[in-house]
Amino acid sequence: MMKPSKIFGLLLVLSGLFAAASVPAGPPDWSVNPAAYQYTGSVTSAVYRDLGDVGSDGDVLGAFVGAECRGVIGAWPTPGSNYLFLITVYSNQASGESLSFMYYDSGLDVVCGIAERVEFVADMIVGSMMSPMQMHIDGCGPFPPSNPGPCSACWQDTVETLSWDGGDPDSGDSIIYYVYLGTEADPPIFDSTDVYSGSTTGIIYAPPPLLDGVIYHWRIVAKDRQGMTTSGPIWSFSMGPNATEPTPWGRIKMLFE
Repeated sequence: MMKPSKIFGLLLVLSGLFAAASVPAGPPDWSVNPAAYQYTGSVTSAVYRDLGDVGSDGDVLGAFVGAECRGVIGAWPTPGSNYLFLITVYSNQASGESLSFMYYDSGLDVVCGIAERVEFVADMIVGSMMSPMQMHIDGCGPFPPSNPGPCSACWQDTVETLSWDGGDPDSGDSIIYYVYLGTEADPPIFDSTDVYSGSTTGIIYAPPPLLDGVIYHWRIVAKDRQGMTTSGPIWSFSMGPNATEPTPWGRIKMLFE
């Protein structure tokens, strides 16, 4: 029979694995139900950052009215080695709604705003493959928080600080980090940090004293001065006298030995 301490350790490892899996990596979950709308239109565009067009496999363009997604499409490669976005947009009004756009950059793993807006008109055709509408990135959200300390699903002798890597792709942008920490699998907001600028590694936050033998879950939400937010995954750790190496599958094997 497994010792209670090993059962506790196994629970910590599994909770860390499932918590990390609960926040999928990759593009945001933008979606639209075409059957819910009466009218459609199309926009063919190329996306630009500074003076050059951007795009790669995995990039996504979304159209919105307010916070409601009205269209979403992945990047389409052209024979000329650039990318276009051929998006169908939806509305229940024949005209009068203003569409905004958001762009997911898969290379940076961030969501960016688009400067241009389009007024919806039923059956509209904006841009073409030969002459696409130019859309320009107007600021991106922070990088997803990563590289946690303590490492996820880890034991530590003591934990006096939490640390992570962050930053923002926009030069000179400032970021505040919100710390979610608790014993719940989806921890509540706990505190916030000072404001950081630029691309930052090794950000450190010192929580109040934590208890031995308790599984803590935590995540970081980064917010830049444009109000754009990016959440990191949920991580977990516990403190105790028997710290071990951080490889989850190796530790599961060790617990049964």
